[in-house]
Formats: sequence, structure tokens, C-alpha cells
Amino acid sequence: MRKQSKKKEEKSYNKSEKISLIKRITRQLMEEQGYDLTTNHGIAAKAGISVGLLYKYFPRGKIDVIHGLILDEQTNLSTFYQQFPLNIITKENYLDRLRIMIKIYIQGHITNKKYIQALEIAMITHPDVYIDIRGAAQEFLTFEPLITKLKTLHLIEQNWSKEDIQFRILFCLYLGIV
Repeated sequence: MRKQSKKKEEKSYNKSEKISLIKRITRQLMEEQGYDLTTNHGIAAKAGISVGLLYKYFPRGKIDVIHGLILDEQTNLSTFYQQFPLNIITKENYLDRLRIMIKIYIQGHITNKKYIQALEIAMITHPDVYIDIRGAAQEFLTFEPLITKLKTLHLIEQNWSKEDIQFRILFCLYLGIV
């Protein structure tokens, strides 16, 4: 009985390892050759697995792998935002903090241009992928925690609409970039 559970643990570890390998290879191929030239057969060949195993873990192949990568990116984005805790934002430094944050974010997009384009193509061409990640993406785009912090610092008016505040933040970020 004990040997069976050990085998099961090893098998699940192996599955997790293979899923990570498939995601890593897919990202690498998309960075090198873009979305269109990254194929299920190419992913499987480079990962050293069969196409059948790719489909076992990702039933729709490449698009499901990309879907997994997008969900991973959301986690990375959350980690990115945690590097800029709101408690260190003051009236004196808030614009500088916003500019630093957006410059790092944009640099990441420049560095990973083909990969980001591949993710964008996947979201455009597969609405279900977009719908799955839309909720989490909106959480970041609303600037909710930042708006709350700016209100407590009395840097924005309490009666401004959410849309007006979002526009002003985005415009300040734009001015800080150009």
C-alpha cells in the first residue's frame, strides 16, 4: 500500500514537471519564432515528448498551453505590483513611483515583444481565453488600491468619478513615459 502512494507521488511530480517543461518550451518558441510558427508538433519535439502527451495535458494543444501561460503571467503581474507597496507612496513621491512602475512594465514588454504579441494574438483569436483572464486583468486596470491610497492622501478629489480618476492616472503615466 505504501509503495503505491509513493509511485502516485512520483507520477504526479513527473506530470507537474512535464507541464512546466511544455510551458517553458512554448514560451521559448514563441519568443524565437512568434505565435504563427509555434506549432503543437514543434512544442512536442523540442520538449522531447509525444504530441499525444501534449494533448493529454493541454487538450486543445498550443492554445491551452498559452492559456496556462497567460494565467501564469497574471500571477507574475500580481508579484510585480507587490514590489510597489502603497504604504510607501506619499504626496511627495507618488508621481515618481508611478513612473518607475510603468517604465519597468514597459521595459518588460519591449524585452519580451514576440512573446507578448503571441499572448495578444491568442487572446484576440480565442475569445474563451480572453474571457477567462478578463476579470483578473480588469482588477489591475481599475487601479482600485491606488485610487484609495491617493484619496487618503487627498491627492484626488473624493467626488471625482472612477473613470475620471483612471483617465487622470493613465494620462500622468503617459506624460511620465514620453
